[in-house]
Amino acid sequence: MSLRGPVLYVTTGLEAGGAERALSLLAPALAARGFGVRVASLRGPGRFGPELERAGVPVESLDLASPTRWPLAWARLRRLFRERAPALVHGWMYHGNLATLALPRGPRVVWGIRQSLADWGTTRARTRAVVRACAATSGRADAFLYNAHVALEDHARLGFPRDRAEVIPNGFDTRRFRPDAQARRTTRARLGYGDDELVVACLARWHPVKGHDLLFPAFAAAASTRPWSRLLLAGSGATDRVAGEAARRCGLAGRVRALGEFDDVPSLLAACDGAVSASRGEAFPNAVGEAMACALPVVATDAGDTARLVGDAGCLVPVGDEAKLAGALGALLDLDANARSTLGAGARARIEREFSLDACADLHASFLRRVLEREPR
Repeated sequence: MSLRGPVLYVTTGLEAGGAERALSLLAPALAARGFGVRVASLRGPGRFGPELERAGVPVESLDLASPTRWPLAWARLRRLFRERAPALVHGWMYHGNLATLALPRGPRVVWGIRQSLADWGTTRARTRAVVRACAATSGRADAFLYNAHVALEDHARLGFPRDRAEVIPNGFDTRRFRPDAQARRTTRARLGYGDDELVVACLARWHPVKGHDLLFPAFAAAASTRPWSRLLLAGSGATDRVAGEAARRCGLAGRVRALGEFDDVPSLLAACDGAVSASRGEAFPNAVGEAMACALPVVATDAGDTARLVGDAGCLVPVGDEAKLAGALGALLDLDANARSTLGAGARARIEREFSLDACADLHASFLRRVLEREPR
């Protein structure tokens, strides 16, 4: 159907994060499918704003630096709404969803929720208050879009409606995330890895829910009889300063690198031989899907929708089971090159078949059209 106006995404921000990256990929893909897409970022252009602009998706920065600036940000959002007359407003993350309440009634409103509540106990009180405010006002939205079934269930228990909710899993850019022999050679040389070292990547922010406290002793147990094994960390807060102490306590000194935020994730994964996720909680884990797209065999805990993503193309272990995680890592480290290649090829084929960016964008396009075709509530 033809749209009466653009689709306006209202996102909390466009910084370096999984939800932000997903929007930076999705918006241009929807524009290529005939949607007039615009993005309003409450916090500013962040890392992905310039990428969206280069891809032809206009970005409006509302510069919400603190709660005291909410009235100004809402006024700017209302001005943008009047100027662009969107047919559909799509919130993206909690603050972006709340911001849609500032707009006049009329266009369809979708709330996008991109996380589970597995780390609810360690979530800041202010964030919990925002989530509860979303639950209390969720009747204003026409539809809810989750990226994981576990996220839908978690939020339904808080009072978010089930009857207007759908799940579309994340999609992965298999043109960017792919095996790359040249990137492998270059990145391994830069990091100082030899050809005889097997490198397992864990791409996750340094946070209790990501399970580094389980990963280190499990990897130490697996590596104790496999001196060629190395663990490579990347993610917010995962730096040598913090990870080094954990490595020393587990007897892994000299065998763990922690790079913190790393911009070129495809090259980093290309340099590795496998990937691991030890998370206690997930929604739909980007890091696991990206590793699979790069044809890496993966070991992951059965957290959130990880099993739906991995299927039979990787090894799943129970959440919190250090011994089984160690055993799975040991089995991964014992694979010869041919076996690793075969498993990795199967993982990439699964992503291409079921979780490609094109397939994800098609599902989003279909969802948006269905919402637009509904009778007003």
